[in-house]
Amino acid sequence: MSAALPAEEWLFIPPSMTTTLARFPEADWVHMSCRSHLSADGLGVSHATLCDPDGYLGEVSQPLLVRGR
Repeated sequence: MSAALPAEEWLFIPPSMTTTLARFPEADWVHMSCRSHLSADGLGVSHATLCDPDGYLGEVSQPLLVRGR
């Protein structure tokens, strides 16, 4: 969802993903506002807020394993 480090130098392995919707989208597109939080031990979390033109839709959360290439 979100890359905090250059993809050419780092691998981001998402072992799972959880999406929680408060309602169904009312439009053909969905905006994702993403951010990643990484720790020095190679673990991290990506999180996104989902919106459409009518406002808030839900959340996405994804654990990450991060390793150098």
